[in-house]
Amino acid sequence: MTDYVTVTIYGADKVGSSSLARQLVAHEFEEDYQVARDEGIYHTQVDIDQKSCWIQVFMGYKHLVRFSDNRTHHEGYLFVFSITDRPSFEATRKQIDETKDYSNLPILLVGNKCDLEHRRVVPAREGAELAESVGCKYLETSAKEGINVDACFFELVREVRRLKPENNVDDNGSKKQCSLS
Repeated sequence: MTDYVTVTIYGADKVGSSSLARQLVAHEFEEDYQVARDEGIYHTQVDIDQKSCWIQVFMGYKHLVRFSDNRTHHEGYLFVFSITDRPSFEATRKQIDETKDYSNLPILLVGNKCDLEHRRVVPAREGAELAESVGCKYLETSAKEGINVDACFFELVREVRRLKPENNVDDNGSKKQCSLS
């Protein structure tokens, strides 16, 4: 059986969110890539934990797509900032706060451009602290070098799978239930 998971990537301009999606789908990086605002949906089939999964990735450009328009269509959010750009980190913090106001969908925080360590202005500790404060995981990636690209998408898919009602069944096919002792 194949899972179908739809995620939305949010990131300020030039943080590499489109490059992360392109790296996931085509395993390529284009140095002088210019974002085309009408290009915003990527698809790929992958195996995650020995289970097939179609991932549909929507680019959540803030001037094209509002968070509230996405909340019923998507199953998880990937929030991306550049470790070389402090304003992108602050914008991401604001986007997460806005999303948390109405959504309990899984999120993953991504600090991109870890290949540019010499230009880092956002310490890894700050990314980890923000992630911890909102209850999500934090990964650093490099779309250019392909570092942790699959890992960030796969981790988000795992979280989506964990929260899907059809996945909350025991080995006998009965719904799993919480109990307080």
